[in-house]
Amino acid sequence: MSNKTELTRRSFLTGAGVIAASVGAASLAGCAPQAQESLSETGGNADGATAAAADGAPTWLGAEPEVDESALVETVDCDVLVVGAGTAGCFAVCSAAEEGAKTVLIEKYAEGASSGIRDDIGAVGTKIQAEVNSTLDVELLARCFQHTSGFRQNQRVANVWFNESGETYDWYADRVTEAGFKASIRQAKPSDDDQYTPYGIPSFDTCHYVQWKEGVTPLENVGPSNNRGCETLINYARGLGADCRFETTMTKLIKEGDRVVGAYAETTDGPIRINAAKGVILCTGGYSMNPDMMSALQPEIVRVAPAIKESMPGATGDGIKAGLWAGGVLDLAHACSCAPEQIIPEGVAYEDIDPMALGFSMCGMLPFLRVNTEGKRFCNEDDLFDSTSHELAYQKDPYFITLYDSNWADYAQKFNVYHAYRFTPYDNGALQLFGDTEFVQASIDEMVESGTVIKADTLDELAERLDIPADTFKAEVARYNELVAAGKDTDFYKPAFRLTPFDTPPFYAERNLQDVYHTMDGLIIDEDMRVLDEVNEPIEGLYAAGDVSSCFLGATYLGVAAGIASGRSITFGRHAGRVAAQS
Repeated sequence: MSNKTELTRRSFLTGAGVIAASVGAASLAGCAPQAQESLSETGGNADGATAAAADGAPTWLGAEPEVDESALVETVDCDVLVVGAGTAGCFAVCSAAEEGAKTVLIEKYAEGASSGIRDDIGAVGTKIQAEVNSTLDVELLARCFQHTSGFRQNQRVANVWFNESGETYDWYADRVTEAGFKASIRQAKPSDDDQYTPYGIPSFDTCHYVQWKEGVTPLENVGPSNNRGCETLINYARGLGADCRFETTMTKLIKEGDRVVGAYAETTDGPIRINAAKGVILCTGGYSMNPDMMSALQPEIVRVAPAIKESMPGATGDGIKAGLWAGGVLDLAHACSCAPEQIIPEGVAYEDIDPMALGFSMCGMLPFLRVNTEGKRFCNEDDLFDSTSHELAYQKDPYFITLYDSNWADYAQKFNVYHAYRFTPYDNGALQLFGDTEFVQASIDEMVESGTVIKADTLDELAERLDIPADTFKAEVARYNELVAAGKDTDFYKPAFRLTPFDTPPFYAERNLQDVYHTMDGLIIDEDMRVLDEVNEPIEGLYAAGDVSSCFLGATYLGVAAGIASGRSITFGRHAGRVAAQS
């Protein structure tokens, strides 16, 4: 979890002597969205990536760019500048404009091509929850959140989400309703023994979404490429007078004395200066698509997630680096939200992985039996999203094998999961995200044909094709089935209702790798989203919201409160816009 390099808080700060050879101003130049095909090309470890310049600064940070004022093609004056038109930024620009501030939004991608507003969105205290008589226990959720974060959470910062996410989502629901769409919630009552899931944490009905189209599958309705929410709020912000500019990439922040007063940016016509009298709000995302930062800060994750495909293409650390150059501090507890979504095709060695040939797992996240490459069970499979990353750190190889039999669909319904990998409708009739069991079975059949999922009639055949010791594997399966029959997992303590047998052929197997959704560390902020310096004092005029910031998610993503990250982003973006405009 924590960075093992010998870097101090001060070494992350900008200064006259910050030098880095490997990462320079080009990283802020902006480019067309593209997938990060493989982090393994950088070495898959921190060797060399965390090397420091003479003054102790990390090389991935790079030197702050120089800007020639004489080359500027435009100077823009405003009260509030919002950088990034993603989940946090769209809410920030609307909030600042509602407060009467002259507001400018800049986004490095073309209009309609930014990360957009993510569905699903986690919130508490919404009108929709009241309408469906949600029994969500906010106090229990807060305690679970503290524990899953590893207590790497500023509780005052987290309280902003608890206190304001309901109002924020209600405001969003009004905007999408005005635009002709419908806001809703995915609701599922946990079973009686779900209190053991996972690791003593029940599921919470936090997951709100928007029905953008009627009569379509859930995947056609929502997803990372969904920009309808962004379009709705950009139109609303423009109606309030906000100047929303696309294909405009921040180069660096402008600081006068101890205060941030604006930013330089690059446009298709040339460089511009934007003066922001009240403040700049960074909403630029995390750094999961920056190989140098990932290798330096999260080598454990790079080892188990060598091919990152699910992160937003723009998550290249731009805003984090700009904030550091301006005197901000990066949280030293580095973490990612991950899930075992990728499958290594049969017969392909880990070191020979072709990122573009990896399969997409429909079942890797479910609590089926898992074994390592020695054929041994190694964990309580009922874990949280990125817990698997840390469990794999103690295994010989950086991937695991998911095993399920012909009755998998019945077991998936029994699992009653409350996240993306639920394959049955929610209790209130809301559709599951990835389709029903028939759709999933068809997907599995296709992957069997393509050689991504292995299908076999015997355990011996399965072991041979997986290249794992047959005797060890069969003994482990026998032991697991004994625990299932006994109704008690005395080996790894998986809850009884998620103990399902692996005994009915045909058998299926996947070799699963983690994929990264987003990084969870960033610039340290206070409860008003102000970026803090090395002594935890706010930098005047500088705010951060969303994945560019820290202090909320901490060590492990709280997957049983679905949408918690995007719910944080909308709430903190709206809060930052209001505070900046009123400053």
